[in-house]
Amino acid sequence: MQGFTETEFGFFKIEDSILIFIYKSQQLFDEAMAEKVIEDRFKFSHYQEYPVLADIRGVEYFSSNAKKVMVEKGNQLISAAAILVKSPVERMIANSYININKPPKPTRMFTDEKRAIKWLGKFVNKDK
Repeated sequence: MQGFTETEFGFFKIEDSILIFIYKSQQLFDEAMAEKVIEDRFKFSHYQEYPVLADIRGVEYFSSNAKKVMVEKGNQLISAAAILVKSPVERMIANSYININKPPKPTRMFTDEKRAIKWLGKFVNKDK
């Protein structure tokens, strides 16, 4: 399945069996936004599991409740997650998510999209 769609909070696309979500620029990403992004991802992916690249470049702050929702619900239907960052603030967001919230699926932070895609390739379901 290949595809692309724009939602209220970002853009979804699937390339080489990897689901990519690019967050729209915003100052605060809160719990309600997290719930909506997860719901939109489930619909976009037709409830199929994918490795996910989350491009958070442009988001200034994720609330602690948003991170909690991402760990508890956002790890459903993913085989692994790569978080793409560029700024020191985004690095702090990703590090706190990985080290404090401890997602149950393999999760790593990257500053290089090609490296993130290569790492996620190990988690692609070859049966699709």
